[in-house]
Amino acid sequence: MRSAAALVLLGAFVSGSGSELEHGAAISTPTHVTADRRLPMLSTRDSALSTRRAARPSVLAARADVEVAQPRRQARVYQAILVAWLYNFGVAVSALQQQYIFNQLFSDDGSAAPTPTSALLFGYKKACDYFFTFLTVGWCGALSDRVGRRPLMAYSAAGLAIGFVMVATCNDRLPQQLLVAGCIDGLSSCMPNICQAYVADISPDEGSRAKNLALLQGASLTGAFLVGFPLSVLISTRTNSYRIPVLVAAASQLINMLVILLIPESKPRLAPVARKQPKAVRSRQKATVATMKRGHDRVAAAQRLRIEPPWAALRTLATPTLRTLAVAYVLAIMAQSSLDDGFLLFAQAQFGWGQRQAAPILIMVGILLAAAPQLLIPHLGVRGSIAFGLPVVALGMAAICLAPTPAFFIAGICIAAVGFVCLPTMLVLLTSLVPDDQKGAALGAVEALKTLAKVLSASTTPAAFALFMSDKAPLGVRLPGAPFGWASIVALASYAIQMSAM
Repeated sequence: MRSAAALVLLGAFVSGSGSELEHGAAISTPTHVTADRRLPMLSTRDSALSTRRAARPSVLAARADVEVAQPRRQARVYQAILVAWLYNFGVAVSALQQQYIFNQLFSDDGSAAPTPTSALLFGYKKACDYFFTFLTVGWCGALSDRVGRRPLMAYSAAGLAIGFVMVATCNDRLPQQLLVAGCIDGLSSCMPNICQAYVADISPDEGSRAKNLALLQGASLTGAFLVGFPLSVLISTRTNSYRIPVLVAAASQLINMLVILLIPESKPRLAPVARKQPKAVRSRQKATVATMKRGHDRVAAAQRLRIEPPWAALRTLATPTLRTLAVAYVLAIMAQSSLDDGFLLFAQAQFGWGQRQAAPILIMVGILLAAAPQLLIPHLGVRGSIAFGLPVVALGMAAICLAPTPAFFIAGICIAAVGFVCLPTMLVLLTSLVPDDQKGAALGAVEALKTLAKVLSASTTPAAFALFMSDKAPLGVRLPGAPFGWASIVALASYAIQMSAM
């Protein structure tokens, strides 16, 4: 679910290196030419011919009778930022609490300590979220091109609120409700892309679009998590409940829906424009325009909604080198996601940490993930950052796996967070080998692979934790840090594959 991304998204987006695709449409208002306008140099014959053609309905005339209807209020960047901030605020407030709710539901004594069952079910819920996001996020983006951005924004906020309410009201007699909540989260998890499209719609050129998108990502994510994490801990402590913060997160989405109703639409609609022509001519043109508009609407709707499956984008990774680099990148994402998926499980099982201890570490990791690329990449370069980062990730994960004390645990997290400087540079190297006219498709393919990597991590990390915490642990060794040992091996495999292609 979205809370599974809280640990890493904070840093990734502060640095402005979000990998979501930037898309939008340039909108122009057609210039209308009245039919009775005359060109001074036309001969008598040409003038009569032009008059007859002007009076005859045509494709060009029908198209000219439709213009972009300007909205009554101008859409602003800050409005998209506010919507995205409220969305991410809800994610941040609920991020820490949902794991504890799962633990309480599936523990024998009602405590918040993790159990193998709670770890597995929480992992399955996140996997459901990621999987349905993978399947539907492209379709939601295309639908917003047809019906506008605001309806899809409201849909995403409503889906998030419903998922939160289902988690907060679930009991041990109906655990399936938790998995359904994950599916609903995934089906409606389109808010980041729709907010980006909203900003792209109102940005007049590429330079302002890049600036506005960076502002959207930084302000909405950083601000939301810096406020949401501490507030979540405060509410839970004061109310002595893990469910109240999740309900507060759901209420924030109801407020978000109200905000969405009040902001203007960024996607203008087409509207007919009256022409200064005789009544008979105008009537014929209106009939022609209406007929053509119905036909064009049907064709346009079919084209917009005819979306290839997410895995179709993988065709852009056509060469062996691109496929090799993509595999290495997926493995690196799996190593990173294991830190997110296993952090609370390990901290609770090994050191008895609660949310008061976990929240500051999450914020610290986000800051490191944001600062490391800015400090290291200019000195190491793209290839140097990759060669440095992946071994460091493997070292940090191994340290976490074997951490005997909280200080050792925090040190391992810091080492791994610095090593993740390799992720943006791996993506840069991969896209540099793709032709300019295919870079967007290549980024789409990488995003699809990234989502699948998170699905695998959300399934395997809790499963490894559950196995090594149960009576069936291999060699009878209780090792709650086992998922991080596996992540260390995955990072080394990514390094070996990456070096073979560089």
